Amino acid sequence: DSRGTLRYANVNEPRFDHDPLTGESKGLLIEEARENLFPDTTMFTGGAWSATNTQARPNYGISPDGKFNSVGLIRTSVAQAQLIQDAFGLSGTWCASVYAKSIASGNLVFNVGGATVLFDMTSLTTTTISGTSSDEFMKSVGNGWYHCGFTFTGSGVSSQMQLQAWTTSMSVWDDRYDAGDDIQGVELFGPQLEEASFTTSHIPSKPNFTSRSGAATYHDENGILRTAPAD
Repeated sequence: DSRGTLRYANVNEPRFDHDPLTGESKGLLIEEARENLFPDTTMFTGGAWSATNTQARPNYGISPDGKFNSVGLIRTSVAQAQLIQDAFGLSGTWCASVYAKSIASGNLVFNVGGATVLFDMTSLTTTTISGTSSDEFMKSVGNGWYHCGFTFTGSGVSSQMQLQAWTTSMSVWDDRYDAGDDIQGVELFGPQLEEASFTTSHIPSKPNFTSRSGAATYHDENGILRTAPAD
């Protein structure tokens, strides 16, 4: 909405989108039906989500939808790969995205479908550090949050999707085994995996919302991300 918050709309309510930073109206938001493969877009629990040698703190802070429901991912002092992960077997063209906010200058690494992208939350740059990706982006949505994502081609082989918190000293894929400082990390909200060539607005994983045929989101006039069910 115009205040930069991700809003959820009621049934039959049109989505009038806004720039989350300036509040400027962007008009009626119309998007095609899409499905988000991630089973939980807020708490990162259930299904194949798990945390390995990391602190995954639920309800860490205020997410882009204005609720106290982000997850804080803190890199610990254990010298092993540390991540929240899920497993998918993907083929064809896909888009992966998530909302991220730095904790103590920590950075985000997003790995899925054989592509690994480092999102530097200080320099606001993206670097593909493993595999092949395209159309990488970091879009500010206010309050230190960035919508981060990229496009990739899946091989059809089941592989883990990984969201990792990296410290500022880490820059190449082999650094995933390095120890952290129990301080730096990232806040996360709204992971999304869509079978398409471009990313669309957030599709929440509430019990009655599984795809854009059942729900969709937009920024309302107050800057909040809202959800609009189908029709």
